[in-house]
Amino acid sequence: GGQLADLYVIGVQELVELGARSCILNASGDAERQAALEARVGEALRRRGAGTAGCEAYTKLCGFGMVGLGLLLYIRDGLRPYVAELDCDRVKTGVDGMAGNKGCVCARLRIGALSLCFINVHLASGQKATVERNAHLSQALSDAFQRTSSRGAARPPKQGFQRRSIYVAALHHFSVILGDFNIRLDLGKEEGWPPGPQESWLKSDQLLLGQMPSLRGFREGLIRFPPTYKYSRGSTMFNTGRCPAWCDRVVFKTEYGSGAGVL
Repeated sequence: GGQLADLYVIGVQELVELGARSCILNASGDAERQAALEARVGEALRRRGAGTAGCEAYTKLCGFGMVGLGLLLYIRDGLRPYVAELDCDRVKTGVDGMAGNKGCVCARLRIGALSLCFINVHLASGQKATVERNAHLSQALSDAFQRTSSRGAARPPKQGFQRRSIYVAALHHFSVILGDFNIRLDLGKEEGWPPGPQESWLKSDQLLLGQMPSLRGFREGLIRFPPTYKYSRGSTMFNTGRCPAWCDRVVFKTEYGSGAGVL
């Protein structure tokens, strides 16, 4: 229920299984699954709009992927004439920057005078991979929309990605990073499961403990949802073979005197 939004941003991280075969065959995403996702989202927006008096239709601004990552942006038709400077990119961080099983897909645009950037990430997994996760995110934020990578490698334009070194992902009026950060709980080697009740587990959250310095300046709403990792398939029961964690997050940042809050 409630009022429909002006802009919808949908990000997925595992549209396909993330094996070596997918990294080779689906470097630009799985076209069939991407199309199916877009069809479902488009139909949901149409159904929602049909049940809301005076609601405008939505236009898809972009839809693209990289291996298992996918990003979709839809805007209310009345705002479409005010959209400019739409640009998209993707950054591989898996296997030392060679594979797209980890990394980001991102899009930036301007609506009137307001610049926005949305970065959908899938970072390194593993209980103790905090340094690697931070490095992945730092690389994604540094390389997105750039002609030259942070390591000095050329990033020529391709498949509609302009890479003109004009925009910086984290320097917009409003920047959002969403997706599977793979953030874990910071537990000792002897601790296979967090102690105490579930509401106390967040005190061990690696992001909240400041172990992702690449997110300096970004904010997050209060976490009022249960851990997103890891459940037995098809159930709401934790997989007790893995330590639970809040892997899936949304953080945001404002610049140039703009402000934002969580509804």
